[in-house]
Amino acid sequence: MADALSHSCDQQSQNIPQISELCVAVEPKIASSFRQWLKLHNFEDTSRLSLRISSTVVAVPVTRLFLNEILKDKDYEEDCAIEGFSFKLLRANLPFKVKNTAYSNGTICLIKALKSLKHSAFSWNEALAKDLPSCWEIHGDLLMLPESCFVMKDWEALGGELWPIVASAFRSSRVAKRGHIVNNDFRSPLVTLLLGSNSWVEHVDNRIRYRYDIAKCMFSSGNITEKIRIGHFKCAGETVVDLFAGIGYFTLPYLVHANASLVYACEWNPDAVEALKINLALNGVTSRCIVLEGDNQKTCPKRVADRVNLGLIPSSEGSWEVACAALKLDTGGILHVHGNVTGKVHKKKHNVFDSSVSTVCSPAGTAEPKESIHSCNRLLLLNTSSETTDNGCSNGEELTANNVHTEIPNQTHLGEGKSKKRLKPEWTEWAFNAGRRMKEILQNQTLRDWLVTIVHIEHVKSYAPHIDHLVVDIRCLPNSQHSAR
Repeated sequence: MADALSHSCDQQSQNIPQISELCVAVEPKIASSFRQWLKLHNFEDTSRLSLRISSTVVAVPVTRLFLNEILKDKDYEEDCAIEGFSFKLLRANLPFKVKNTAYSNGTICLIKALKSLKHSAFSWNEALAKDLPSCWEIHGDLLMLPESCFVMKDWEALGGELWPIVASAFRSSRVAKRGHIVNNDFRSPLVTLLLGSNSWVEHVDNRIRYRYDIAKCMFSSGNITEKIRIGHFKCAGETVVDLFAGIGYFTLPYLVHANASLVYACEWNPDAVEALKINLALNGVTSRCIVLEGDNQKTCPKRVADRVNLGLIPSSEGSWEVACAALKLDTGGILHVHGNVTGKVHKKKHNVFDSSVSTVCSPAGTAEPKESIHSCNRLLLLNTSSETTDNGCSNGEELTANNVHTEIPNQTHLGEGKSKKRLKPEWTEWAFNAGRRMKEILQNQTLRDWLVTIVHIEHVKSYAPHIDHLVVDIRCLPNSQHSAR
């Protein structure tokens, strides 16, 4: 089967160039000075813009000269430093600089082409300029246009002649237009292919190749920081269950970089499953992944997992019981729970602590799983028994519900320095609620007591000022000393 998939991959790889470019990931507090250093040494890639991809990561474009001369002996994932600047390498799609205050270079070329076009039924007018795309996506040789452009009736006169002109202006050979997400069980993208016959594209993130049909599957480049974080987990010897595998967004980092021994990838979208199998072959990890097609409520294995990934937003709560049932009974494991959290909804102060909650202080770097770029430095223990302590706490001090420290500065923020982001009350409340619910599910399933610990809260991205995509890492360990009541 692997040979067949590899053959399929080779066939589809024709005319699908890899589009992600290497850049440098730095903390926001040093981004400006690092760019100045690059400019001083002629290492700045002036064709692309820097992009803040999370609260603590800025992707800075660099030239090939920088990569070849400065980093020629560096491993891709190695921590790098030069003249006091610390950074990592990253693959990302950075926007190209605008050459004109009103239009990008591609748009300027398009306007020139349309103005010079001699067509009996079409003539250029300035009103059409407002109907040109103000933003777009480039996927290899495929130009993805937004729904809001080319809607005026004037374009109908050109018919199919329009799209080769557009493709040429943006140096593409295929053109597609994105619509709204289809409100079905698969959240399928509504994409119309305007030029070309093949809608398969390839994307490279963090040295992992993702190939998929852009007309049938979604891809979120905004999750890159979470993919990088997963890649730093130490999963050798572990079994992972990915409940919402998709095309392999998180399945592949677990296999390629975290070195998981086995991943069960659950996915019910047949188009995503097709892409997932291709991507496993592309990255050479087919033998370590079992793809389970169908509803994870029915396909997910039980009592096999050291980790369960619940990468569904806005909420994965519908599969929390399935996730708990997947954890190993004797040793437990870690749940990585994604969710969208809305902030500033309640005017009253949040009290995230109650009689079932105690807090254990842990210095930076002691919490598992290993944290990569972001650090919350907060270890919160959910436990109904005050006799139980967390073996991961370096100082062994347990703060019970009657003696909770809530004003420790370095335990209320994410990141450091200017990039420090406050750990919002809504985030901790959501994490605690998830932990409490997981504890309740596990005790009901096993009739045993469980020690449930909030290990880490990760801020992935923000959709709006009041909506944040978070991941909470919840360690669940069976407590043999106490039986559930």
